[in-house]
Amino acid sequence: MKDLVIVGGRYIVNIQYDKGVAPMVISRGMGNMGNKIREIAGADIRIHEDEALAHALFCCVAPGKKLPVSLYRLVEDILI
Repeated sequence: MKDLVIVGGRYIVNIQYDKGVAPMVISRGMGNMGNKIREIAGADIRIHEDEALAHALFCCVAPGKKLPVSLYRLVEDILI
């Protein structure tokens, strides 16, 4: 399993993914929580800047849930 952090504006979303399995939101946050996610990611986890995608993921996918197909396709483009 690998992690990817999507950052955009005030939204930060941590996604976990593995080949052949739909990505899942592990955590999401704004403000202090968002800063903590970014801090934990550090240099070990890939960070991708995309405000529209971060907002969509934050608003549409709860932690512990898999991404819907429409958002999976957008994330898939980043992972390739």
